[in-house]
Amino acid sequence: MVYPGKPHIKKVTTAWGDADWHPEQKKELAGWLNVHVECKVTSQSRSVRILAGDWDRWANLGEFAQTVFTYLTPSDRELLISGTSDEGWDKVFSGDK
Repeated sequence: MVYPGKPHIKKVTTAWGDADWHPEQKKELAGWLNVHVECKVTSQSRSVRILAGDWDRWANLGEFAQTVFTYLTPSDRELLISGTSDEGWDKVFSGDK
């Protein structure tokens, strides 16, 4: 599924995904999502774990990632916003093709 305005986000799943986790582990991960992102420069995939309510605030309500995802690293926030990983930024600014 492609998200409007965010084609680098390939899918959003529950934090436990398809794994067969123990119910207690699922309980610990309740309320969390994995956002699967593909870097637009390197095509490498990563997932970023976020709170479900924060996904709604950012993706649907338009709040700024810097305000919503205070618990993420700047690199993870940038990956969500622009679809560019640290490696992607290095490649763009190193002059390598």
